[in-house]
Amino acid sequence: MAVFSRAIHLLPLLWLLLIVVTIFTPYIIAVSLDHVYPFLPSISKTAAFEPEGSIFGVLMTFVAFFGLMAIFCRYLQLEGIQGDSEKDTLHKVKRLNKVSVPFGVSCILGVVIVANFRSPLGKQHSAIVRGKVHDAGTVLLLFSGVLYYCFQTLISYHAVKLGLNTKCMFYFRLAVSCILTFTGVAYPFFKWFSYTEFSGSKSSIKVANWSPDNGGYILHVANCTGEWIACLSLAIYAASFYKEFQSFSVEVCYVEDKEMKEDRNGDYKKIKQNTDDENE
Repeated sequence: MAVFSRAIHLLPLLWLLLIVVTIFTPYIIAVSLDHVYPFLPSISKTAAFEPEGSIFGVLMTFVAFFGLMAIFCRYLQLEGIQGDSEKDTLHKVKRLNKVSVPFGVSCILGVVIVANFRSPLGKQHSAIVRGKVHDAGTVLLLFSGVLYYCFQTLISYHAVKLGLNTKCMFYFRLAVSCILTFTGVAYPFFKWFSYTEFSGSKSSIKVANWSPDNGGYILHVANCTGEWIACLSLAIYAASFYKEFQSFSVEVCYVEDKEMKEDRNGDYKKIKQNTDDENE
């Protein structure tokens, strides 16, 4: 038996740290190189230039990997719960756990798409296609992330009876999931209206350098505020599993099944014997 991790509780904190580093590192580089307007630029536009774009892609890949690990560990934790006093509650938790996993995986898929199809600059056909794929990945990330966290909030509500978390933790997750839902749904509308006004102003500057002098700037700030809050909400919610992840460890075991081994040896001997008979 090999112990995979007895420090699994650090995984939510690591995911929080990775998300923060991923969104702030390209921002710092882009501002220092004068690639974007400093006040609340779009996260996607901070990764539209180089070298910050490549750094963003690498960091997002790590976010996807550790996020998938966290989802998998959360699934194993809830599946491993045992109890006789609250069988109905336990059944609800395990059912919600199974339903939530596909949305969690879809969210990670969205992260991978955003990492590999970064927001482009220019109006070439390839850039337009890449931009549409990037937007689709963002929608998948937010939509699936919102649903996954909503299911996890419902699980947290039922898990109070099982002693997995407190009522305060449930209320905290409910508040964060509501904020994530509101910002995740609202900011694309602000984005659409802001780009409409920006295009209507016939400005010659790039969207990345959107400043107060350009049309639609107020809506642009509202859009970017929602985008930043949504990303940070994803990270903060994940970090709330820190204490619950302290209650278990993940282990990987290699077990040699004696009967299967004997069957394989028996089949091998039988095949070898038949081959020898044919040769004779």
